[in-house]
Amino acid sequence: MYLDWSILNVPALGIHSRVVWSVLVVLLSAIAFSQWRSYRRLSHFKGPFWAQFTNLWMYHVISTKTQYMDLYEAIKKYGDLARVGPNSLITGDVEMLHRMNGARSPYTRAPIYAANTLIPHENNTFSFVDEAKHTQRRAQIATGYTGKDTDMLEARVDHQLSELMNLIRTKYISRNQDLRQLDLARTAGYFTMDTITDVAFSSPWGFLTKDEDLGDWFSMVEHRIVIVYKMSSIPWLFDAVRMPWVAKMIAKLENPSTGVAKLISMASRIVGDRFESDDAGQIRDMMGSFIRRGLTQGEAVSEGILQVIAASDTTATAIRSTLLYIITNPHVYRKLQAEIDSTRVVPGPIISDAQSKTLPYLQAVIREGVRILPPTASTFAKVVPKDGDTVNGVFIPGGTEIGISIIAVLRNKRVFGEDVEIFRPERWITDDEETFKTMEKSLNMIWGHGKYQCLGKDLAWMELNKIYFERSLADISGQLLKHFDFTLVNPRDPWKAMNTGLWLQKHMYVKATLRE
Repeated sequence: MYLDWSILNVPALGIHSRVVWSVLVVLLSAIAFSQWRSYRRLSHFKGPFWAQFTNLWMYHVISTKTQYMDLYEAIKKYGDLARVGPNSLITGDVEMLHRMNGARSPYTRAPIYAANTLIPHENNTFSFVDEAKHTQRRAQIATGYTGKDTDMLEARVDHQLSELMNLIRTKYISRNQDLRQLDLARTAGYFTMDTITDVAFSSPWGFLTKDEDLGDWFSMVEHRIVIVYKMSSIPWLFDAVRMPWVAKMIAKLENPSTGVAKLISMASRIVGDRFESDDAGQIRDMMGSFIRRGLTQGEAVSEGILQVIAASDTTATAIRSTLLYIITNPHVYRKLQAEIDSTRVVPGPIISDAQSKTLPYLQAVIREGVRILPPTASTFAKVVPKDGDTVNGVFIPGGTEIGISIIAVLRNKRVFGEDVEIFRPERWITDDEETFKTMEKSLNMIWGHGKYQCLGKDLAWMELNKIYFERSLADISGQLLKHFDFTLVNPRDPWKAMNTGLWLQKHMYVKATLRE
């Protein structure tokens, strides 16, 4: 048997050329067969046409910076298990998500989680793909996040709130013709960065006191995050970038005084100083808890960096988004201010996390804020066990990756009503206990579930509970909505926001005035 080269219209080819053509034909045939097999194994799931054959569809939606809505639209059009890649499905079904993430679930993390390795050869809670190692590390650090193993967790949050109020009062109060624009997007990031570094290291890094982007951290995030998510959507490109020699080459290109390199340097120095001292684990902050629970120096640095990145970004997003919806809904603004004005802070001057939970409309506003625009829209893909799974009578082959569309979860009309696209806090004020529990079950998916639930959930809620209400310390008697009025500088273009999985929000300029 031989190849008939005439069909390729390449007459009189030499032996070397024929070898090259043979190799090309074999390679192309192998690729075509692989793509066909990939298409066939999930052909019973519907999705965008190109997503059935290539990951370039996902690359495209990330490039458009509207990934969160594209995945939501795919589920609305194709159903609760929509195909968004050759080996990828997306779901907005809460029961399916509980099935995937439960404590005893056989589902595992997708390989993409390894991209969250922040320093070479040192995994963290969010980068472990190995289930046993993830479970062990999670058990070691959990008490540090909950506050059970730390002192003054709430007091540290209160202190950073006082710094935030002080910054607004001393630098950004507009009077008459004197307009002083406050970028709430950037300032919210400063607040959450200083809060998490205070809670984690007993040493806030001073974004608020200096009122500047130290180490160009936020600028770096705005420029790099799109690139990272694009690369992660193409498996072979993701694998190539993770090769040791490539990673080292990229690291050498980093400016050591800015961005992630600066963050790694600062965390390494702080943790290194702890380990060099005689009482490395005696300080009762998060890092002290990690050390007491047996983390090595490298492990502690890795977890510390993860804390700063994850906790600061998502909470800042929730603050920005909810404030925008409050400011642009006068009815909500007035009603929330009325509840705040009628509340006597006990013992004062800063409302406690416990007392804030007794204010029904404040709680409704916070819940609705994170529902309408959740802090992250990453898919957090999990892998179907090797023998496959059958859901609602439909077989899902083993090895398939299934991600979450959190927007689809939180805009489910069967759960939240017909007006899911509207910011309406009143939906959370209901006497129907079952309705509330059903909505709450869906809302809690913003923090994950079961063995993958976000460890920083309680700290994030505490910051949200306080920031819309809080008084500052000493002679500063201000609080965001009790003593300040905020109006958008440009209502037609209130901010710049885009989503590639994480939110990028900037230029949210407001005019802050003192309330009479």
